[in-house]
Amino acid sequence: MSSLEHFLQMDDDQLAELEAVIKRIRQMSPEERQAYLDKVRQYQEMAPEQRQNLQMAWGRIDERVRRAWRDYMFSLDMDEREAVHQEMQEVPFEERNRWRVERLVKAGLIGVDEVGNILGKE
Repeated sequence: MSSLEHFLQMDDDQLAELEAVIKRIRQMSPEERQAYLDKVRQYQEMAPEQRQNLQMAWGRIDERVRRAWRDYMFSLDMDEREAVHQEMQEVPFEERNRWRVERLVKAGLIGVDEVGNILGKE
């Protein structure tokens, strides 16, 4: 299927999300684009089991957190993103969702009133 055919089959929400991604990519420096491309390639080179485990873990995270986290990370420059990534690696895997939510509350991307509902799903 061509890209155009794929776009024509997307609903308005999906197209708006794609538009936002394109906007963020346009705002990246060449170095940031290359770093992101390297991460995509690293993901693609993972063993299928590793990719599946990562997808399952990400799939258990509340949709609001996933969207807010993506927006948050795209709002940072390359060095800030790397610092956040390094900090997150120090957080035990089972505590990362709570860590993300706390960081998103501090950034004002998730309301304090939403935390109980989000973390209650864990």
